[in-house]
Amino acid sequence: METELPGELAERPFTVREALAAGVEPSRLRRKDLAVPFRGARIPATAEDADDFALRCRALVARRPDAALSHTTAARMHGLPVPWRIRDELHLTVAPPGRPPRIAGVHSHRSLLGPRDLTRVGGMLMTAAARTWADLSHTLSLRELVALGDAIVHWRSRRSTPDELRASGCSPGSRGAARARHALALMHERSESPQESLLRVILAEAGLPPPDVNVDLRGPDGRFLARPDLRFPDQRVIVEYEGDHHRVDRGQWQRDLVRTTRLQAVGEKVVRVGSAHLHAEKSLVVLVYRSLAERGWLPGDAHCGGRSPHPEVVPGHEEFAQAALRYF
Repeated sequence: METELPGELAERPFTVREALAAGVEPSRLRRKDLAVPFRGARIPATAEDADDFALRCRALVARRPDAALSHTTAARMHGLPVPWRIRDELHLTVAPPGRPPRIAGVHSHRSLLGPRDLTRVGGMLMTAAARTWADLSHTLSLRELVALGDAIVHWRSRRSTPDELRASGCSPGSRGAARARHALALMHERSESPQESLLRVILAEAGLPPPDVNVDLRGPDGRFLARPDLRFPDQRVIVEYEGDHHRVDRGQWQRDLVRTTRLQAVGEKVVRVGSAHLHAEKSLVVLVYRSLAERGWLPGDAHCGGRSPHPEVVPGHEEFAQAALRYF
């Protein structure tokens, strides 16, 4: 008769070696109530959903307790934004002289790991936020790296500082160092979401002036009005990114209308954009350029990029059109 799982194994991921040492019969390890995330590990059905990412991470740590979760795996376990295309990848880093394990479905790495490079989350050893950002500097795009960095240095939930990111990812000759330096220059500690980060970077790459980011705006009487996503104070132009919840939540939609009306009443121009604008970057840039131009902003020659004028972008503003072409 097959033995049941001991209590200490029944509700958590474990290795085959652990189970055999605890007296579990090999045939028990082949039953369907045990998921096999990879060879040598099992996840009991009673340990929540066997497809849960954190459980797979725990199984991997149980398999190699001398190694650290890293790259996108560490980023996700830190609660940081990870692109969907690589969100489910499993990465493990081993410090020399250890050898990276060969586990199907796991990206193994071998690299020096100092004390500041490591931390524990939920009892699992993984790379710290700054080291994780540095490891991903040659994998993520510039914009993705900025969004990740924004989340790491966010002023309310700071996991690391820009100086620590610079020390981890910008060493001369290190992989991704140039991209890391560029990303650092574009990061902002007050960005509230990856979409806001992307919006800000798109506008920065187009040559627009740097906006205030999520700064409290008060009326003439000193009362709080709003905390706009992006605001160009000299032109009093606000750019708000609105996720889908602004559309499907009736209460949020009503609050947005009241808020926009209140801002317009004190002389602010409000530009509301959504995900479609992020996928139509030329239209987005023209929209914001025009809004700023209407309020008196014109870029100098240094922003023009040396391209030929394209007056139809913004009729009557040749200099403005030249600068817009730097992005197009």
